[in-house]
Amino acid sequence: MAKSKLKTKYIVIPLLVLSLVGGAFTASTYRSTSSDTVNVATVSSLDYSWSMSGYGEEGNFIGKLQKGSVQNVKYNQDLKIEDVLVKKGDKVKKGDKLFTYDLNSLKFALADAENALTTVENEIKVANNELAVLKKLQPSENAPQTVTTTTVTEPVVETPDTPAPNADVKIDLPAPKEFKYDKKITLKSEYSEGKGTSEEPYVFYVGEDTVVTKEYLKSLHPEKGEALYAVFYVCDEEGTPLYARMVDGNKIDVENAEDWTVSDGVVSDKNGGFSFDGGSANFASFMIQPQTAGGISDTDLTGLDGDFDLSGIEDLGGLDEDFEMPDTVQPTEQQNVSTDTDSSDEITEKNSNYVYSKNELKDMVSEKEKEIEKLKLEKRQSEIDVKKAKKTLETGAEVSELDGSVTFVAKDIQHLSDSGAYVTVTSSNGMSVVSSIGEFSLSDIEIGTKMNVKNYDDGGTYKGKVTSISDVPSQTDQNGNEDSTESYYEFIVTIDEEFELPEDGSVSMDIDTGKDDEQLLLYGCFVASEGGKHYVMAANSDNKIEKRYVTVSGNLFEFTVVEGGLKSTDKIALAYGKVQEGMKTVEVDADTLMYGSYLF
Repeated sequence: MAKSKLKTKYIVIPLLVLSLVGGAFTASTYRSTSSDTVNVATVSSLDYSWSMSGYGEEGNFIGKLQKGSVQNVKYNQDLKIEDVLVKKGDKVKKGDKLFTYDLNSLKFALADAENALTTVENEIKVANNELAVLKKLQPSENAPQTVTTTTVTEPVVETPDTPAPNADVKIDLPAPKEFKYDKKITLKSEYSEGKGTSEEPYVFYVGEDTVVTKEYLKSLHPEKGEALYAVFYVCDEEGTPLYARMVDGNKIDVENAEDWTVSDGVVSDKNGGFSFDGGSANFASFMIQPQTAGGISDTDLTGLDGDFDLSGIEDLGGLDEDFEMPDTVQPTEQQNVSTDTDSSDEITEKNSNYVYSKNELKDMVSEKEKEIEKLKLEKRQSEIDVKKAKKTLETGAEVSELDGSVTFVAKDIQHLSDSGAYVTVTSSNGMSVVSSIGEFSLSDIEIGTKMNVKNYDDGGTYKGKVTSISDVPSQTDQNGNEDSTESYYEFIVTIDEEFELPEDGSVSMDIDTGKDDEQLLLYGCFVASEGGKHYVMAANSDNKIEKRYVTVSGNLFEFTVVEGGLKSTDKIALAYGKVQEGMKTVEVDADTLMYGSYLF
């Protein structure tokens, strides 16, 4: 039996160091009892999921096991107690009523709980809609503009050798640098920058004849996760962006997708400007980009400081010393900026596109996601409150969960026990575990929550039920989180079945989800893989080794996380070395299996 587990339950993992070569063990590292047999041990003795309990893993608890059972029965402060049916010293059976509530107060409590649940559900819907809008908004950096061309004529002194003013002048210019671009965007095409998000889309610099293949368009669709975004800057022969097409992966029709030309729907005029007639692709928005050649761009002004010299500029357009820059730039006729506004403060695509910067949108999305997570916790608590209210309305009372004796009854609601109980029932039968839970996880359990109690001294898993949860924060945390700023509340789990107390009285627990499979942490030497599938070498009902495939969710330190296909009561051998299917098994304890095989 792996007694060392309980002695070292708060040691930071990794606990042991494996020496693996190529992910496998050589045959010489394994020793079985004979050439025909192989050592196996119970999974419960090899499972290290308990070791994460002190590190905040949700659903795992360490507790002190004791003989006998205790139920601290609290009352709902929103209800009116009608009658107390027991007194100290009374013998009670499981299911007996201890005290009753006023019926009208029970009905009002249920109505309030249901209203609270409806309210938080509506708040979640609104918040999710707002989040969806925020994720679709385009940042102010991508605000569309219309390119205008201005012809500048210089005065010309007419001489016999010079043409008349405004005459066409032919100037020999150096040959432009050839702009090289992909004429077809495929799954193998490389983007210039970006992360594929709406704030930082993938960036491609292309020509007007560039075709985006349907395979690439389909890859942007959110079939297996978040939608992706890509922007295609359509450039002239010298590589200067003329306009852009932003593709939104949410709008891709996977079934009917076809190859798409980036210039689809774009019309150029005689002055060199561009307009958009809608095109055939509803997944690609059209954006005019400002010309970068021949003018001052944003990047040209970087690095200017307060000593910037304006003395060389002779005409500032009549500006005087009292001139103040406006807080916002008003749109002109040249800017393709919508002036439609919404009278409300609601964030919509109509009134909020191009209003916020990339960083502002990123922060707004993050805050909205936090708000939704908080609302989800409120919803979970509201669901628990409704469930409790319905259950209490059915019985009209608080009942005993034990066969035992009444050891405390409060004389009124002002004189509760130290644990906040109105009535306490104690039994000398069975066993109980005292543990604690953090305030942020308090809604995960309630009176009656089923728990799996793991005793590593005998390798057994026992069924228990929460019979008491304190209202008062405890001074210490049973799970070892002494430095945490989170408050912890003591709770008691009652186990009907009796077994021998472990060496130091400690056991681990997790919430019984009702699933047959349980999450296990096993050293990598017990889980092998082939063809992308994972398996263990397990003992079957005939005590012979068989290859059993399991579901693995990943690795944690040197452990493999097994989430399906294996139970704590199964017996397994090492997955490497001379272990072969059909070999007879010999059960040993965990220490003999691991250390006796010279693996650690």
